[in-house]
Amino acid sequence: SFDEACATLGVEPEASWEEIDRVYKVKVQYAHPDKAGGDPDRFKRIQKAYDYLKKVKGPGKGGKGD
Repeated sequence: SFDEACATLGVEPEASWEEIDRVYKVKVQYAHPDKAGGDPDRFKRIQKAYDYLKKVKGPGKGGKGD
């Protein structure tokens, strides 16, 4: 759900797309499976949440929270 995706990324539902994108880029770096200490399961959860939010709030969407 929208709220679960926001919680996974650690952003407020009212966050702008720019903030969501910025937070995603930071979190995905630390969880990436190719990085030392990376967590493949966490990486997948972050990616899934980001993809969902991109559909809802991505550039030009003006979705929930905007």
